[in-house]
This record gives sequence, structure tokens and C-alpha cells, in this order.
Amino acid sequence: YVTSSLKFVRGLGDQVDEKKDGFVGILRFKDLFTTYFLQEVLSALPLLIVGIAGLLLNAARLHDLPSLLANPSAYIASMNLEKIPSYYFVLVFASLCLTFWLTMRLAMTGYLLEAKGFKNFSACKQSFQMMKGYCWQYFKLLFSYILWIFLAMLLQNSIMSLLPGIIGACLAGVISV
Repeated sequence: YVTSSLKFVRGLGDQVDEKKDGFVGILRFKDLFTTYFLQEVLSALPLLIVGIAGLLLNAARLHDLPSLLANPSAYIASMNLEKIPSYYFVLVFASLCLTFWLTMRLAMTGYLLEAKGFKNFSACKQSFQMMKGYCWQYFKLLFSYILWIFLAMLLQNSIMSLLPGIIGACLAGVISV
């Protein structure tokens, strides 16, 4: 998408080649993988930290591992969820908000990788700087598609209820796109 979009923006729309541009990710996998992997890791870092903290908070329950494996449903039923502090849920919500913000700040990584030749951390760092002050505008742009998303979901669910099975799922996917 990035390759084709850049050609259109530069006025080179007649040079878009679906076969060549569609396989950029496969053909340049070695060059692109590390940058996109780093982008995803940086975006998910708050959730990873909160997840590890949650595992450490619940480490005391690990001594019950044999009872968990013996009867999982009884073990889960015996868990007292009232003992889980509510601040942990606030922490999870805050980390979700931070993850969304980081995702918006790193949104230009693909553009910088393709158009400017930045790679790895330098692409992420430059994207972070480029999006400074533009996160709210980018959020509004993303949110402007919400009605189309709901319409596609409604259409997809309607088709899948009329045509159950693999045929309905394939047809719903094609039509909703």
C-alpha cells in the first residue's frame, strides 16, 4: 500500500504495478522486517511491561500449578477476583492508551522506510518526531472511517447469517472489502 500510495502522491499513478508493488513485502523482506518488527515491539512495549508485572503479581499462585493442571475449571472457580487490586485494571487501561498513542506516533515509519530510506530505529525515531503535534489530527482521520467500518461489519454479518459456512464467509469478506 505504501509503495502504490507514494507513486500516486508523486503523480506517478500510471507506474503502479499491482504484481510488483503487491509483493514488495516479500521481495524486500530482509530489508523491511527489522524495521516493522521494531515498530510493533515499541508500540506494544507498555502492554508487555504491564503483562509481565501481572505475571509477577500472580507469581504466588504458581505453586498451585498441579491443581490447575488437574482441574482447570475448579481452579478458576476457586480464584477470588476481589483480591485483584483495581489499580491493576487502571494500569492496564493506561497502558492501552499509551500503546495507542505510540502506535499513532509511529504511523509514519512505513512512509519513511519507503520514501526516505530510513531503517530500523532511525525510521521509528523520525516518525516519532514527525507526528509530534499531529496525533489528534491523525486520530480524527482514523475515527472518520468508523461508520464505514460499522457498515462493513453489518454487511458482513448479514451475508454470513444468510449464507453460513465457508462460502458465506468468503463472500462476506470479499463484499465487505
